[in-house]
Amino acid sequence: MSLLENGVSIENASVLVGHSSVRITERHYKPWVKTLQKKLEDEVRKAWG
Repeated sequence: MSLLENGVSIENASVLVGHSSVRITERHYKPWVKTLQKKLEDEVRKAWG
């Protein structure tokens, strides 16, 4: 989803695409949330130090 790839929060993207709940958006588009991806990558790097 280009909104999430361009830094729009998942909450705002959910409203913009018309989902009745942010959970629906999270279920389908969570992999595109840049901040979450960065956090996960940082955790993996730290674990493998």
